[in-house]
Amino acid sequence: MKSNWIQKLSLCWILGFISLEASAITRSIPLKDITEVEAIQLKCIASEYEIMLPIPERWEVKKASIEFGYFNSAALLKRTSQLVVALNGVPLSQIKLDPLAPQGQAEINLPPLLLENDYNSFRIAVSQHYSTECELPCMPELWTKVMMNEARLNIEYELKPVPLRLSAISHFLFDPKNFPNGDVHLIGPSEPSDEFLTVLGMASSGIALRFDYRKANFSYGQNIIQNKDNVFIGSHQEVDSLLAKYNLKLEQKGPSIKLFHLPDRYLNPKKGKDEPEWIVTKDKQYALLIIAGDSTKDLKLAAETVDIMSIPFPDSQGMDVRAFHMPEITLYSGKQILLTDREYPLKKLQFTTRTFRGFNASPTSISFRVPSDFMVKPNEYVELSLDIAYGAALRYDSALNILLNGHHVGAIHLDDQNGTIITGYKLRLPTHLFQGGLNKLAFDATLTPFITENCSYVQSENLFLTLFDSSTILFPEMPHRVEMPNLSLFFVNGFPYTRWPDGFESIVYVTKNSNSSISSTLNLIGLLTQKNGYPLFGLEMTSNEPVNYQGELIVIGPLDTIPKSYFQKSPLKIGAENQVPYPVFESWDQKQALAFSKQVSEIGDKQGIIMQMASPYKEGRTMTMYTSKLEEGVTALTQAILDPGVQTEALGDLVLIDYIFNEYNQKYFDNGLDYQVVSLNAGESYVTGKAGHITKPDYYLTKDPRLYWAALIGGLMLLSVFVYLILHRRHKTRE
Repeated sequence: MKSNWIQKLSLCWILGFISLEASAITRSIPLKDITEVEAIQLKCIASEYEIMLPIPERWEVKKASIEFGYFNSAALLKRTSQLVVALNGVPLSQIKLDPLAPQGQAEINLPPLLLENDYNSFRIAVSQHYSTECELPCMPELWTKVMMNEARLNIEYELKPVPLRLSAISHFLFDPKNFPNGDVHLIGPSEPSDEFLTVLGMASSGIALRFDYRKANFSYGQNIIQNKDNVFIGSHQEVDSLLAKYNLKLEQKGPSIKLFHLPDRYLNPKKGKDEPEWIVTKDKQYALLIIAGDSTKDLKLAAETVDIMSIPFPDSQGMDVRAFHMPEITLYSGKQILLTDREYPLKKLQFTTRTFRGFNASPTSISFRVPSDFMVKPNEYVELSLDIAYGAALRYDSALNILLNGHHVGAIHLDDQNGTIITGYKLRLPTHLFQGGLNKLAFDATLTPFITENCSYVQSENLFLTLFDSSTILFPEMPHRVEMPNLSLFFVNGFPYTRWPDGFESIVYVTKNSNSSISSTLNLIGLLTQKNGYPLFGLEMTSNEPVNYQGELIVIGPLDTIPKSYFQKSPLKIGAENQVPYPVFESWDQKQALAFSKQVSEIGDKQGIIMQMASPYKEGRTMTMYTSKLEEGVTALTQAILDPGVQTEALGDLVLIDYIFNEYNQKYFDNGLDYQVVSLNAGESYVTGKAGHITKPDYYLTKDPRLYWAALIGGLMLLSVFVYLILHRRHKTRE
């Protein structure tokens, strides 16, 4: 008996250990998903680079490491040259840089005790020398290159139990630090009404906004899916019917929200007289969020409340929602948008005072957006007023360089050897240097000591420059008018659907009311929200053709479900006969280099097509179409556009996306999927103005410049005739 008891105990321990191991999740994450750079170039005798590693609050890390490759100069001295890796300020490894083996591979173990549930500083620094005696600090042969395009973070972790408090929504469930994607399943009716679709889009928009830069991957269906967070939206009767299967109750009335651990149930294999038919379990690592209301108004109220919950309150499991008020919003007031004729301190642009130190200080930057439809006029300037201080005994070639979107556009000469403080240093940058949408203004200090002679002591402690956050930027007043179509603007900040930051005067037409098409649409809305930075409370969704709609229109669905009239103005005309544009040769004017072929043909089953054109219902408005031959292709298309590389290549008015297998991705990142993107500008152009409105004369004059010149010449001729008649009459009177 005792031996039997010991065997049972040992078996339980082994099964428990296996269960514990099975619950651990292992991932290999490309560092190129974390940092934008392909490679890190470390120069001079000392240089460093910092990467912020995100660790979500819901992860309990068991094991982690980083792998990367590097190259170093063959002129370095092995004895005095090394690469140092540190995590949150704690050195982890020192690697000798060997000139005889200039290529190396490193694997750095990251102790879980040092990893915080936050953004962690992973710093790579080098100390490199080419001489044991006299050496200049920044000789060209002093370099080490770390290859980030092949680097990866290997991590093993377990998911912590979801805390049953609504404050967990903002920082625990829908957290941008979650890797690799933000996967959420939404639950609703099989054939939702237009009103429900709008609420569904509103809920997915708020969730995607919380994921920020992280890909939000949505699915839609009628049942709970395991191993991911679920959101159920419905009436109290529908909610009660669902929860009753799992022995759960909502308890709240009216517009309400409640959080549960994700339930599951299965048939009892040992069902007997006193045994239940179903066994109910709870997966505490995932959540079921309930959004309930008995009317569309109540559902909107509850969904909007979920969307804006951004502080750790409340700590209750559920809440009754009584009212909801949003602040007043204006046109062009979305994420990081700078308004014209208003001076912005850099502090308001999330820039903090920065001090550059040493020979090779890392540059710093600020990112902001300008309205995509700014019409640039000549002789207009953006005024940049900088407050700086720099150290004494700098050599005359020291400077602070200003870069806009990666291009040098200005510099400040640091020519006072006594050091000084400068307030209000004015730089005037032409407005045409800025691009509609996202802009990046970078500051890069080049600091050289006064004494640099060979074998002299080089003092580097006085090499500093401080850029203060009291510096300002001012855009002049600029009119709103832009030539369309232009898909690149959509992938920058969602233009023109985000003129109003809440998506007002925009509608998404889902041509097939199915789970797959709705899932694809939610992915698109999530992307649009993240580009815009504001929940899309004003965006409508419909599964019925929006005839004579006067706003901006998005159409998504398989080809055979899209109204044929929509292809009349499309750059790729699809019907009984397809009209296909083909580039013939490279030309400065892309449209003049296109041949058009009429043919009876078909597209591939999974090839994705994006087209943008003038709205068929209203001049100055835009229609963007996302389509494929099959529903699976539409789903693949909305997954592809979440990839930053695809977004960068989506230009013009026609984008074709093919899906290819990439052995390199499969080998290094367990992901063989890659995209081949072709962009063309093949359709008719049009002009849109502020709020999407444009007068008929403006529309036709801008659409065809010849009409503009004809009108101008005609006006001058009429004026000449008028002046001639007046002079002729005066001459007759005098006679």
